[in-house]
Amino acid sequence: VEPSPKSFARVTTQVKERTSAATRSRITLHNVAAGPSSGGKVPFTANGGTGDHVGDHDMWTMEKTAVDTKNTGGDLIEVPSMRLDDLIRQEVGGQPVFLLKVDTQGFEASVFEGLTESIRGPNPKIHYILTEYWPKGMDFQSDKPRACVAADLLENLSAQGYTLYALGITAHPR
Repeated sequence: VEPSPKSFARVTTQVKERTSAATRSRITLHNVAAGPSSGGKVPFTANGGTGDHVGDHDMWTMEKTAVDTKNTGGDLIEVPSMRLDDLIRQEVGGQPVFLLKVDTQGFEASVFEGLTESIRGPNPKIHYILTEYWPKGMDFQSDKPRACVAADLLENLSAQGYTLYALGITAHPR
């Protein structure tokens, strides 16, 4: 799942050029934004780089100001949104998902709003989840400053039986 048209094109090319036919047969790419609902559209700032994000605000300064496209090189576009539960039901048809990686520049809380059925119960459909954990970014994207929606996300995963681990800290150079 990749909402940025430029990044999606790059990933599609890499999958075609760098993977075997057997591996390609197990990969389905979607040019949508994972989110809390299916069938809607979300504003997305896209340049095909690491600064792509949902919304028309500046994630670098953490201010609700319009993104300066001169700085980011990104265009504000609208992309379709889809709940991951719907995508998993349609694409995987109830089969288990070994690993889900969620890295959405602070939009993680909204992504997990659309991922409730697949992580529920003693036998969740998703075995492992790797996610970025950026509490300030999640609060900012949720428009709930100082609410720590990121803690709620972790508490929910723990309540569903997932064991939580922290990987080494890596910061973006900017």
